[in-house]
Order: sequence, then C-alpha cells, then structure tokens
Amino acid sequence: MTITNHKNTRTLDDTRDCKWLPDKVKEECLETAKYVEKAFIKAINESNCGREHVVPSIVQFCFILLESANEETGKVSDGAEELMGIEELGIKLLKTLF
Repeated sequence: MTITNHKNTRTLDDTRDCKWLPDKVKEECLETAKYVEKAFIKAINESNCGREHVVPSIVQFCFILLESANEETGKVSDGAEELMGIEELGIKLLKTLF
C-alpha cells in the first residue's frame, strides 16, 4: 500500500460505486481494506518493543486519515457499514496508541 496525495487518489467508496468494475474486484478491495485496517490496529497493539520508532509514523498516518475525512463529500455507499470509515479508523488508531 502506498500513501500518496489523497487529493489525486480514488476512495474505496468510488470503487464500490463504479458500474464497470467487476464485483469480484470490489470485494477484493473491501477485503484488502479490512486487512490493512486490522494490520494497523495489530501494529499499534504490538508496538511496545521499539515503540518510539513506530508511534510517530502511525500518529502521522492517523492525522492524514483525519485530514482526508474532512475533505470527503460525506457520501455513503452500499456496504459502508462493513468497513470502518476513514475518520473512525484514524480516531480508533489514536485511541489505541494513547
């Protein structure tokens, strides 16, 4: 996963709403997002050893998520309840850290 300028990337909501994208790809994107979500939570929970190296990067990532949430249009697509929202993920990660 590469984090790029979030203004130039498409969101998962756009992917799920796309009419020409096969359902299998949509499902794979949703699964990948869930794995990433779980991986970040796990990384925070297991970051006691070497925490001083992990925490700054995760905090920066959390604030990028929160900034991205502020720029969203607020559109909710089908299946959105299955996946944690960007803002919710950022907040949960920060709560888990501190």
